[in-house]
Parts: sequence; structure tokens; C-alpha cells
Amino acid sequence: MKSSIIRKLSIPVLFIIISIIYFLGIDSIDIGYDEGVFGAKFVPTITVSLMFTFIVIDIIKSFKEDKIFEIKKIEFKPIIIFTTATIMYLIFFNLFGYLLSTPLYVFIVYVCFSDGKISIIKATLTSIIVTTIFYFLFSVIFNVRLPIFLGS
Repeated sequence: MKSSIIRKLSIPVLFIIISIIYFLGIDSIDIGYDEGVFGAKFVPTITVSLMFTFIVIDIIKSFKEDKIFEIKKIEFKPIIIFTTATIMYLIFFNLFGYLLSTPLYVFIVYVCFSDGKISIIKATLTSIIVTTIFYFLFSVIFNVRLPIFLGS
């Protein structure tokens, strides 16, 4: 019984460890000047705080419902596509800039997580809208310079 609980809690514990490492890594973000409350560390701090909170809530709920993280069947194809797309995005982001790499990445992720019926027009519009929103968010609100085109 105890080994079963330990085995079933291994995934949430792994995510808790990842969130703690991520939180500790936030201190290495430094742009060299005082950026106020909403600086480069703001979004990562909020993200890791929410991640940690949701993991703990999920663990508590699963104990109450007696459904401790049952994993029945894992579909590896979307995981591999998403991981490959993310790695390629990181490479293309430095080479081709934000405006070329981000819409392509959003398009691939959208197609990867769709139910099977894929509207090319809807996927294209979604990628353009998401790219525009994040560009506005980072460049205007957070005042973070993004490489626009070809690494500039």
C-alpha cells in the first residue's frame, strides 16, 4: 500500500521539485537595472507560484477522491511533436526572430493539440492573434525587446 502511494505520488513530487528548481533559477534573471515590480522576474515568479499551488491542490483533491494520479495510457506522439516543436522554436527564435518563429510555433502547437478536425484558417488566425498579443504584452507592457526579424 505504501509503495503504491509513493509510486503514484512520484509525478507530483517530480513537478514540485521542478517548480522549486525553477523558482531558485529566477534569481539568476538580471537585466542590470532596477525594473520595479513588473520586471523580468514578475511573470516567472507568478508562473512558478501558480504551478506549485495547483500541484498541492491537486494532491489534496486526489487524496480526498482516492484517485491518486492514475495514468492509464500515454500518447507519445503529441508529446514528441510538442517537445520537438519547442526545441525548434528556441533555435528558430534566435536565428529568425520573434515574428517568424512564434506564429509557426503556435500553429504547430495548435495542430498538435487539436481534436483531429483542423481548420487551417482558424489555426493561422490563432497563431497570428497569439503572436500579436504576446508581442504587445512583452514589448509594450513589460518593455522587453524581442528580436523582431532575423535575430535583430
